[in-house]
Amino acid sequence: MSYHYGPDHDEHRRKHGSAFDNEEEMTKDEDEYFENLPIDAKRTVQGIRGIEATQANLRKEFQKEVVALERKVSTPLREPLEVTI
Repeated sequence: MSYHYGPDHDEHRRKHGSAFDNEEEMTKDEDEYFENLPIDAKRTVQGIRGIEATQANLRKEFQKEVVALERKVSTPLREPLEVTI
C-alpha cells in the first residue's frame, strides 16, 4: 500500500530528512501500523485519503486555469479599449 502526502510533505522530507533510512522501510512500517488500527480508524484514514486525492485534483485543475488566465492576460491586446467618459 502506497501513500502520497503531497508536494509540501515531499519538500519537507528533502530539507529535513526522514525518520526512516529508506522509502521501503517507511512503507513497511506504515503498512504494519495501518493494519493494526481499529476498523473505525482505518475508515477515517481511507476517507482522508479520498479527500486528499480530490484536493490534489482540484489543485491541478486550479493551476491549469491560472496558467490559462495568465496567458490570456499577458498576450498583447490587439484592439484598443474604448473608453467613454
